[in-house]
Amino acid sequence: MRYGKGSVFGLVVMASWLCAMSLSAAETEPSPLPAWSRAPSVGFNLNEVASDFGCGLTLTSPFVRNGRLAARASVNMAWHPGVNTWREGWFPYSSYRLGLVAVGGRVGGFVRLYGEGGGLYLRTNAHLSDHDHWGAYGHFGFEFLLTQTKRPKMSYFAELGAVGIGARAEKLSSQPLYSNGFSISTGLRVYLK
Repeated sequence: MRYGKGSVFGLVVMASWLCAMSLSAAETEPSPLPAWSRAPSVGFNLNEVASDFGCGLTLTSPFVRNGRLAARASVNMAWHPGVNTWREGWFPYSSYRLGLVAVGGRVGGFVRLYGEGGGLYLRTNAHLSDHDHWGAYGHFGFEFLLTQTKRPKMSYFAELGAVGIGARAEKLSSQPLYSNGFSISTGLRVYLK
């Protein structure tokens, strides 16, 4: 099944709507989370999109709008399992994401619930395809702030969502879609404050 530009546009519209709904609630509630959790952060994650294992690095801007909105950039390296005409193996490729993070809720003073959505650029492997791709992603996240640590200030997170890109590995024998569909990610963030 191929995903067209309409599907990608729909994902971006949904992510934008979620961000707007979160911001409308931001006007009245002060954040009970620790002040350091609004600072910029760097992170490391392990992820899987469909059957492709990966890892990545993220950079998150300071949270604004009463701790409800931030920008996030990430770079990920993933490996697609497959068979082409000359070998079987794991074929590496990379993706670059830029999106908005909108906090939708908090639990106690140490769990942040959020949604994130944005665009992504997929840099393919020459053994998979001759074409790079643009697409969209969106997910829901749960961030567990480690409030008892002195330094460094950090958190663990888990994210569940989807990637819509329509990338096809036409150089593999079965020509499967890759880096497309359900995604899961978990990792660690360190706050720079």
